[in-house]
Amino acid sequence: MIISISGGMLNAYAELPVGGFSANIRSVSSNKCFDVSGAAKINGANIIQYTCRKSLNQTVIFIPVKGKSAVYTLKFAHSGQCMKVFIGRRQDGAFIVQDLCNGSLNQQFMLQDTGNNRYQLIAQHTGKRVTVRFSSLADGAKLIQYQQKDSDSQKWQIDAITAAINPIQIENSLPGTKWQWFPIANNHEIEGYASKTAVDSSQGIDFFVNAQVDTAYTLTLYRLGWYNGAGIRQMTQPTSLPAIRQPMPITDSKTGFIEANWTNPYTFTVPPDWVSGYYIAAIVGKMSGLGRFIPFVVTNNGRYSDYLLQSPASTWQAYNNWGGKSLFIYNSTEKKPARKVSFNRPYAEGYGAGSLTNWELNMFNFLEREGYDVSYQTDIDTHQNASTLWTHKALLSAGQSEFWTSNVRDNIEFALSHGQSLGFFGANASYWQIRLESSLTKQDARTVVGYKEFAMTEDPYALDADHSNDKYITTKWRLPPVNRPENALMGIMYVYEPVQADIMISNASHWVFSGTNLNNGDKLPGLLGGLVDAFVDNGQAPYGTEILAHSPVDGLAKPVIYGDMSVYSKTCQAMPCVNAIATVFAVGSLNWSWGLDGFNNDKKLENASVKQITRNVLARLIQ
Repeated sequence: MIISISGGMLNAYAELPVGGFSANIRSVSSNKCFDVSGAAKINGANIIQYTCRKSLNQTVIFIPVKGKSAVYTLKFAHSGQCMKVFIGRRQDGAFIVQDLCNGSLNQQFMLQDTGNNRYQLIAQHTGKRVTVRFSSLADGAKLIQYQQKDSDSQKWQIDAITAAINPIQIENSLPGTKWQWFPIANNHEIEGYASKTAVDSSQGIDFFVNAQVDTAYTLTLYRLGWYNGAGIRQMTQPTSLPAIRQPMPITDSKTGFIEANWTNPYTFTVPPDWVSGYYIAAIVGKMSGLGRFIPFVVTNNGRYSDYLLQSPASTWQAYNNWGGKSLFIYNSTEKKPARKVSFNRPYAEGYGAGSLTNWELNMFNFLEREGYDVSYQTDIDTHQNASTLWTHKALLSAGQSEFWTSNVRDNIEFALSHGQSLGFFGANASYWQIRLESSLTKQDARTVVGYKEFAMTEDPYALDADHSNDKYITTKWRLPPVNRPENALMGIMYVYEPVQADIMISNASHWVFSGTNLNNGDKLPGLLGGLVDAFVDNGQAPYGTEILAHSPVDGLAKPVIYGDMSVYSKTCQAMPCVNAIATVFAVGSLNWSWGLDGFNNDKKLENASVKQITRNVLARLIQ
């Protein structure tokens, strides 16, 4: 059976709503609705029928089960818990309850058409029907499973509230969590890292934790999101674990390389119903109360979505100076940067969360708040598997994505040739080339190699006699022997820092500014900086590149330095085409996302015009 929503009701003739839908489920016999008794949020609360009132505890979110036709997990909007048969019982009369979602067969129900917009809900572990107990017509009657019979007490009408909503909308309709801050561990009292920058649903991820002052700690997983302003949702109960005092690693004297390679990880398998996004593990000492975070991304490589946001994990790691070394002089001990840095160590920045909250989280909050159909991955995923790009119409980059491998650049350019649009909502992208190497324990792509300003005198690829690998030397993309300037892809490229200025509109009649009422010369206050890109006349910018904003960043320089915003279009060059015409937009300012969302931004730069411009661009990217 294939169903769709038409006129607020489900009909058995068209397509299944993409990504699911939310609805009230109404009994044909009593005209009463599915209801969680007492609006309870606890595990095991009974599902009853009650007079329909469209409350959250009567709102059911239908989430399609992968690979199964018309089979759903049913999640209640007020609690975030899923419907199931009590403890998986198989006999007639077993109660229908809510419980923590786990993707099990006992939490899967088929929606079967019986004609006249009436449906049966069939428990997939038994084949029995969801039924009103004793065929009661009263408020409070419990729901049970029962063998099929010719009774309206087993038939339901589906009154759609929201049709064809995507997983991000479904996820953010759930209640968020009131965050309880803990004292931050700032001297290695407790810290950790994950075995992967990103993990797909149903796959495992390891958390390695060093706890120096506690005998035990708790680990709790959260998803970041909008959640009606809460900003976070607790995904697991705290897991109590024995603490281990891990050794501090030795620094390689030649490269500055530091790899922790700790032992005894806690392994977690991501449930199949977890929605793609940014996640954190909170690790807190049970005696000291001190804690830190471990960030990771959950991907969903089997799902098509309009947008794919790429988190710049390599750039996070390049700036990470845990143990005293990063790829930068300014935050490395003795002002001597490493030439290689490892993902197998905690993040020093962001209480262990890395660079997440600097710029990316603001863009992420905007996308989730507005309900865009978006999936998430890191640049490591783009490096390892080009096909992860192909199930999306547009690739998005936010904040600072400064370090790219040749695979990342090649795979993105290949996707562009197939019509995938690109949206760069930051600055300084693809500035340094890096390579990825395995860890000391032979785990793929866990070491970032970046000789940077020392590349031509120290990078082994520059020193050997094999010129076929010169294109992989870890210097700037724009410099010989790489010779692939960033503006050949984006239209503009990095020119200047530090900056704190205004974006000045210069092409106000362009579609990018539709609905903003902006005029040429108008300014977006405080949103130009801290790094800026500009149009560079090197003959590499794509044909048809248009400048949308032309903003002075240093009026004292001779000549005056400007920052630019640009866009160009490119016809799909190779089948299959995800868009007939791709759009490439580059905002040219690292601070752009601060205009989209006010989190972690005391300058109060949130701006209605910035939001509208971003909406306009996002819409064009998938046309």
